[in-house]
Amino acid sequence: SLEGKAAVDPSIGWYEAEMGFFDGYVIPLAKKLKDCGVFGVASDEYLAYALENRREWEMKGKEESQGMLLRASIALGFPTLSDDQEDSMSLMASTQSLAESDFPI
Repeated sequence: SLEGKAAVDPSIGWYEAEMGFFDGYVIPLAKKLKDCGVFGVASDEYLAYALENRREWEMKGKEESQGMLLRASIALGFPTLSDDQEDSMSLMASTQSLAESDFPI
């Protein structure tokens, strides 16, 4: 039990939530800044950075999320997966990534 903590585990859907944040907030804001020209040529850079950060999160975000969760679990003394469990999780994640790239929705 995590008394005094959130009722919902924030790591569930973390990757997807960040993708939604890029798509629903960061990129539209960068486009609006570019359209209004308030920052001049820097607005083009802001949009390019936002799009590149989204691409990087799309490629590395699931792995980064798992790594952050593991580091936090270790730091807080929570149980972590055994090496065999981690290998299985990694294999499942790789298989899922391959399936998603082969069959985009």
